[in-house]
Order: sequence, then structure tokens, then C-alpha cells
Amino acid sequence: MASLIEVKVPDIGDYHDVPVIEVLVEPGDVLAPEDPICTLESDKATMDV
Repeated sequence: MASLIEVKVPDIGDYHDVPVIEVLVEPGDVLAPEDPICTLESDKATMDV
């Protein structure tokens, strides 16, 4: 059974539609609180979230 967890994304400026360029986890992975789960990309930077 899957459950939803809220993920808060850091402020990345005036961007509203930022693409996810890489998903770093798979179903069933065990994560620590600071482990990145995906990579976002804006015009100026990439950010692991």
C-alpha cells in the first residue's frame, strides 16, 4: 500500500514550472532525512531536493 508524504521544495526564485530532470530513488528505498529524492533544473541552476 502506497502512502503520500509531503515534500517541501526550497525557494528557487521566480520559477513556477521547474522540470524534474532525474529521480534518484526507487520504490522501497529507505531514506535518511537529508537524502535527495530528485533533481530539479531551472534556467540558472540544478538542485537536488
